[in-house]
Amino acid sequence: MQTWGECFDPADLENIKAKLATADDNKLDMIANAKLRKPTLILIFSIVCWGVDRILLGQTVMGIVKILTGGGCWVWGIMDLISYKKRTFKYNAEKMNEFLG
Repeated sequence: MQTWGECFDPADLENIKAKLATADDNKLDMIANAKLRKPTLILIFSIVCWGVDRILLGQTVMGIVKILTGGGCWVWGIMDLISYKKRTFKYNAEKMNEFLG
């Protein structure tokens, strides 16, 4: 959990820790192999290669549209630069809830 601290909203960490404490070994093994995204990585892709950030967060169609429209004529790209952390936290929380139920 220490290395995942940056992957989640600080407000959600206590809830996640509580769920992890009651999880069985099979769930813990799945979680250990989970592909969580780090906000810094998403920020880099938001700046360098518009659209890839959306693809990494599981929004493939939106990512392709963003690539084809040049970041939505820059407007969409700028909005994503502002919201990258929130979107990453949401993706990671959904992944964790998928494993923990």
